[in-house]
Amino acid sequence: MAGKSSKVILTKKTRCYAELIDNLSVAVFRIATNGKLIYYNKPFTAIFGFDPALDFTDHSLTELFQNKKAGYDFTRLTLELKQVNGHLFLFEKKEKTSILCTLTTRRVLNDGGKVVYLDGTIMDITKEMERLETASIEIERERLAREKLQGVLEMAGGAAHRVNQPLTILNNLLNEILSGLHHDDHNYQQIMKVHNQVENLNELARKIRGIKKYEAMDYVGGIKIVDIDKSS
Repeated sequence: MAGKSSKVILTKKTRCYAELIDNLSVAVFRIATNGKLIYYNKPFTAIFGFDPALDFTDHSLTELFQNKKAGYDFTRLTLELKQVNGHLFLFEKKEKTSILCTLTTRRVLNDGGKVVYLDGTIMDITKEMERLETASIEIERERLAREKLQGVLEMAGGAAHRVNQPLTILNNLLNEILSGLHHDDHNYQQIMKVHNQVENLNELARKIRGIKKYEAMDYVGGIKIVDIDKSS
């Protein structure tokens, strides 16, 4: 009876371990030294698009590499070393689409110190890499936009500096003309309007020259321009 009870306990433990491995988020496998699959979990079949009801233990792990030579080389490297961690490889799914995965393997020795298996894990990082690539493109786009705005701002600052002197001269001339006219004179009123606009240009040039930090605002055509009133 004790022997039978031990077998029942062992069966339960084995089933529990199998369920645990099947619930992992990474593919787990065991291959023979010739690369043939001995064991794999459910995530392994999911990653490569296999039918989990079918048996693929007669297949070689090397067949799943996009570059078959790279698969042979990696198996040989694991046999030579104790463990190989996190190497990036392109694999092929059942429908021949490419996926980028990290591959980790280690040797399993028998009591005599001979390599009998290679155990390993595979993690599909294709989507993560695509997200990183998208984020990198967006960061680069924002960097180029900032550089463009900075270049425009520096050019505008130089232009504002150059027009400052002509505006000052024009403002002085208008003041001289206004001083010789009566306030009720129609010309006085017209020249005063010109004078006010010149003052506005002076103020705008002063703001542009004083900008150290800037804020961008949306403009027509999907472009951005410097918001002069909010910049400092």
